[in-house]
Amino acid sequence: MKIFVLGYNKTGTKSLAKALEILGYNVLHTGGGGAYLEKIGWNLYDNKPILDGLDEYECYIDYPIFEPTVFSHLVFEYPDATYISLTRDLDEYVESVLRDKIKRLDEGVIDSWNWLGVGDKEVFENYPDYQKEWVKGRMMFKHYSNISLLKKNSIGYLSMNIKDGWTNLCKFLDKKIPNGEFPWIR
Repeated sequence: MKIFVLGYNKTGTKSLAKALEILGYNVLHTGGGGAYLEKIGWNLYDNKPILDGLDEYECYIDYPIFEPTVFSHLVFEYPDATYISLTRDLDEYVESVLRDKIKRLDEGVIDSWNWLGVGDKEVFENYPDYQKEWVKGRMMFKHYSNISLLKKNSIGYLSMNIKDGWTNLCKFLDKKIPNGEFPWIR
C-alpha cells in the first residue's frame, strides 16, 4: 500500500512524516525535492514508472509529490493508493514561508524558496500584500487541482490539518492511536 500526502511544505509535513513512522510506515519525506525531484524528473523523461528507484517507501511527503504534474502520474500509476490532503490556513502558510526564507538568508543560504522572488532580507520582511495573495493563489490552485483529480477518479482521501493530531489520521488508516503525544516538529 502506498500513501501520498498532498501537503505543500510548511503545512506540517515533518510532523506528519514522524507520525506515520510512529505508526510503522516507511516514509520518504523529500524535504523539498533535491535528488528526489531529479530522480522523478528523469523517470518521467525516460518513460519509467514515476517512483522507479524510490518505490521501497510506503509513504511519500513534500515536494514534488504535491506538484500537479507529478501527482497526476501518481494517481494514474497508483489508483488504489491512500491519499491525505494536508492543509493549513493560507495566511499562516505565507508568513511561515517568509520566516523560513528570512532565516535561510540570515544563515547565508540564498538558493531556497526561489519562486518567492529575489532580494535580500529586507525584501522578504516587507513582502507586499499583492505578492502574498499570489502565493496563496498558487498553493490553492495546486491543491485544488490535485483534489479535483482525486474526485474525478472517485478516490477518497483524508482532509487533515496537522493540528488535528492522531484521531482522524489513525481512524482513516485503521491504526490504533499511539500512547504518546502527536509529534510536533518545527
